[in-house]
Parts: sequence; C-alpha cells; structure tokens
Amino acid sequence: MATAKTAPKTPAAKTAKAKKAPARKASAASLRFVLSAKLHTRLSVVLDRIEGAEDAAAHHVEFSETLVETVDEGLDYYFIRTVKQARAGFVVEQTANLGLVGVQRVMAPVIKRILGRMEHEQLLSVAASVRELMK
Repeated sequence: MATAKTAPKTPAAKTAKAKKAPARKASAASLRFVLSAKLHTRLSVVLDRIEGAEDAAAHHVEFSETLVETVDEGLDYYFIRTVKQARAGFVVEQTANLGLVGVQRVMAPVIKRILGRMEHEQLLSVAASVRELMK
C-alpha cells in the first residue's frame, strides 16, 4: 500500500498559523453579551491602534485597561444581572457584588501584567481573538 508523503511543516508555517485567531465552528455554542456603546467604541479604537502599530506593545496599558473593563462588564452581565433577575434578595445581591469586586481586584493586575509582558506578535494574536469575539 502506497503512502503519500507530506512535506514537513517548517517553523515559519507553524508561526504563521499560530498568529491567526482560533477558528470557531459555525455550530459551536457560544455565550455573548452586548457591550455598552462607549466600551464598544473604546475597544474598537484600541484594537485599531494595536493592529496598525509598528510596535503593539506601546499600547499594552490601554489595551489591558480596556480588557479589564470588558471583563467587568461581562461579569456584571452574566452574573450580577442574573442574580437580580432571580430576585434573590438584597443580601444575596450584595454578597454577589462583593464577591465580584474581589475577583476584579485579583484579576485586573494579572491581566495587566500578562499583556505587559507580551511582544508585538502576541498582542496582535490577542487583539485578533478579541476582534473575532466582537463579530
């Protein structure tokens, strides 16, 4: 039985493939939330700057601050909003709010530190992933 040989993948081919945002299947389930108009505009502007920059790392502070705000809005949408809709009561709502404040205090510096250590190509990859999620 004859086997077809394929050319070995070169490091350049692997690198080019890694730069693209991960493809999603059309039938894959997803959860999304609607960004506020202000945050959508801010995020779009930051992504445009990163994608057009010679050195995307120059925009890592603004990018990380915007991503932290996006995550905060998402947590509010998916968790706090649903707790309020459940009419779980004042104490439960306040407990949920307090818990998320703790999460945000831990998460924000981590996001900023991670993006601050990324190089140009890595930031472009993150920007492409975020852009894909915005579709």
